[in-house]
Amino acid sequence: MASSGFVGPGVPAADEVVELLRERGIDAREHRSQPTTPELLGGADLVLAMAGEHLRNAAVLEATAFPRTFLLKELVAAVERTGPRRADEPVASYLARAVPERSMHDYLRVDPALEVADPMGRRFKVFRACFAEIDDLTTRLVAALFPGQAATPDPRAG
Repeated sequence: MASSGFVGPGVPAADEVVELLRERGIDAREHRSQPTTPELLGGADLVLAMAGEHLRNAAVLEATAFPRTFLLKELVAAVERTGPRRADEPVASYLARAVPERSMHDYLRVDPALEVADPMGRRFKVFRACFAEIDDLTTRLVAALFPGQAATPDPRAG
């Protein structure tokens, strides 16, 4: 698993993000951004974008990654409509079944309801809400992609 973006390299995580992750037992103080590259995209099994702009940028940077690149909210809605992946079904086949017949033209304009709002420059409560939304969406996505597998335990539950 890797994280990248379209900000310059070496940018530290926002203080708000560091605090929210600390509450989960994760130390992100040393985290630094890494740029999204064609190599990173080309080697990824799944690319999740929070905003249409990010999806478009990724697809332009590495066109072969487009079939594996989705808006997080879009993909969660699709897998919940489709139902969980079958144990014998490759993830790529499941994704193609869950989100069939898509093209880059579909992303020239994205419904803002399909985007995760960027909390940068906003109050801490906005970061907390965004964090909770991403946590919920990723939990639901993992449940559909890997049904029957136990979720990662919350480090605070110890």
